[in-house]
Amino acid sequence: MKEYKPGDYYEFDSNEKTIVSRVDKNGYEDQYFHKEEVKFKVLYKDLEAKKMLVIADKPTEQELTLRGKAGYDNGVEELHRICREITGIEEARSLTREDIEKSRYWEDESGVKAKLIFGDNDNYYNWIATQTEGYWSECKFFRMFFVGSGRVSADSLYRSNGSASSSSYAVRPVIEVDI
Repeated sequence: MKEYKPGDYYEFDSNEKTIVSRVDKNGYEDQYFHKEEVKFKVLYKDLEAKKMLVIADKPTEQELTLRGKAGYDNGVEELHRICREITGIEEARSLTREDIEKSRYWEDESGVKAKLIFGDNDNYYNWIATQTEGYWSECKFFRMFFVGSGRVSADSLYRSNGSASSSSYAVRPVIEVDI
């Protein structure tokens, strides 16, 4: 078996299918996606678990809009499902905050891992399949994480006072493979 290191390409075979994100899942509207040719690169290896995580070399061209309570409640699973369908690979899922933390990109002196996550000029914007909640002025905010402008941040999709917002970002498939 080939010896992989962060930044190396990793190839998969995939097949074609129609992809739809329904309004009841994303809270915005029915959204249609086409299969994209996705190239994967190694993000990190976990020698103890005998696994490595490969990441799409860039986010999808298409964006997914998540809105309100439905977008928040279903966002994580919808991101994972779309990644499986866009790539045609059953094991594919969306990038998570835990994946970014496990990569320990800040310790990578070559900067390969940070470039894979944030882009050449910190220009990638994509969802991260991780939710968070917070409070401000006695109002609870329900947010989803994303990568953008060279950092990990979160957008509010709805608030306990009943207001809702929407955000649109690309999707970022990852796959954990045995080594």
